[in-house]
Amino acid sequence: MKSIFICISHHDVQSGIKSKIESHSALKPVVFKSAAEILDPILKGERPILLVIDHPSVAEPIINYLSAVKLQIPMIFFAPETPVEPPLYPAMQVLGWVNPDNATARVADFISFMVPHEPKKPSPPGPALVPPPASPDVSKPDVPKIVRQEYTEIRWELLRGVDPLPVELFIKLGPDNYACIFKKGDTLASGNKDQILKGKKIEFLYVRKDESQHVLPY
Repeated sequence: MKSIFICISHHDVQSGIKSKIESHSALKPVVFKSAAEILDPILKGERPILLVIDHPSVAEPIINYLSAVKLQIPMIFFAPETPVEPPLYPAMQVLGWVNPDNATARVADFISFMVPHEPKKPSPPGPALVPPPASPDVSKPDVPKIVRQEYTEIRWELLRGVDPLPVELFIKLGPDNYACIFKKGDTLASGNKDQILKGKKIEFLYVRKDESQHVLPY
């Protein structure tokens, strides 16, 4: 069973998100009280598929650690009000920002897109731990430089037959919010994601503008 780690100070929002995750047969919500508590299982090798965390109090120390060890875990940031121009972390996989008004719905959208729903089944044993990474020196981690990333849209069906994909491909979640769903080296059929795109009538994917020359000729 895949885990989603949650650390949000807003009790009602945290409860709503937890309930949405619990309704999914393949997911398990794990609630934490601090960044240190979240990092403990990550240091031991556990890999959640998503972090839903307060920004900046919880997000910043986690970003510092993940950046130092060059590890990417998808994240959604929660703030009382979504910043007009939110900071970008290009070295991280930030899926977007949420606030008390839209947090539960936005997280539910992510879950429904990335993890196909199945009927509820008895809970199997928890996920096995993978070997932990080498212990990094996180005393003075480098903070990633904040740069606004630009993207170019491309009709995804034009990429059929491009195997493997030469670049990462993204979906657009909102203004300046993009989620990577295909990594470099994947195929469109990876994890049946092409069928998910077709079923949800998504016509366009997005590529980083400085990498667009690798796919636009197709």
